[in-house]
Amino acid sequence: MNDGLGWMGSVLGGVFLLAGCTGGAVGTSYKETGDAEEADADTDTDVDTDTDTDTDADTDADTDADTDAATDPDTDADTDADGDGWTVEAGDCDDANRDINPAAIEECYDGDDNDCDAATSDCDCDGDGVDAGEGVCTGDDCDDTDPDVYPDAPELTDDADNDCDGDVDEGVYCNSYFPMSNTAGALRTYNTVLEDGTIYAENTTISSWNPTALEGELKRNLSDGTGRTYDLLERRECSGGAFGMTGWEVTTSLGLTVDVTYSGGRVELQTESSLVPGASWSYSYSAADSLGLVSFDATGTYEVIGPTTLTTAAGTFDVLEIRNDYSLVDTGTADFVNFDVDRDGTITTFYVERLGPVYVEDIALDGSVIETRELQSYAGYYP
Repeated sequence: MNDGLGWMGSVLGGVFLLAGCTGGAVGTSYKETGDAEEADADTDTDVDTDTDTDTDADTDADTDADTDAATDPDTDADTDADGDGWTVEAGDCDDANRDINPAAIEECYDGDDNDCDAATSDCDCDGDGVDAGEGVCTGDDCDDTDPDVYPDAPELTDDADNDCDGDVDEGVYCNSYFPMSNTAGALRTYNTVLEDGTIYAENTTISSWNPTALEGELKRNLSDGTGRTYDLLERRECSGGAFGMTGWEVTTSLGLTVDVTYSGGRVELQTESSLVPGASWSYSYSAADSLGLVSFDATGTYEVIGPTTLTTAAGTFDVLEIRNDYSLVDTGTADFVNFDVDRDGTITTFYVERLGPVYVEDIALDGSVIETRELQSYAGYYP
């Protein structure tokens, strides 16, 4: 973001013109007397003296053991009292409620295990590890549909309140008025007129940004349509919610590069809470490049004028108007740059949150126009 090339622009203007998951036995006995009389004196006294006893002892043991197992199938009907198509045996954990079974979709925050899966949370439906504060749940996740949103989550440039503190995208780029892009190819275009009156088509991108160090570069490419172009890298740095510029580098279509550094960063915007109508802050630094082309001292005071509405070619916006009254003193700018650094003037910038400046105007004390920038279009930026 830029508060206009301004007094920096006036310097650039000149440089521009030079044109980044068993067994037994049997026996017999008889006696013969005279012929006269035959008497049967045979007295049969045979006695069966067979005393053979059966001593065969049957010691065979019946060792046939019935080892058949019962294999009759279970033909009893399983239980499905609620008629939802799921039996208790199959996993229905509440057979009195048709809406509870393993095929059901978990309903968040009702206190029921709708899908009969204890692993499915009823209170943390986005899986970020923090319960919601809805229904029977008593957590403090302010958006349980987004896993990137929960208390103390890192803030992202996604137009959401990631850390549930009530603010959106704060701190990612240090200040909400810094341009915040949501795509790698984010682009803003301006119609820019510099001090010499030449009209430039300006394409502005975030060339680099380190969200940890909160520093990076914005790249401005200006073209006048005749082949004359300028690539301007503005070095930005944030500290404690305020941000500013620490220097810039410009490369012309002729191959000349001038890298200007500031002896101290110039704070362009204080923290959002400090940006109230009437608030003001001052700055003072020296600027110079290694080639000895540009050298000057700058002093000035910023003042918050307040919120207003502004219409540009890109649309109508709620803006914050800030004025910068400045003074430049030439301390050795090369004579061939052919412009006067010594000047007093006022830069008025109209800022839109997360988009940056939509209109900038730098007017010298004598009324001459040093620079104007009007936003023509934007893509990949909030809002």
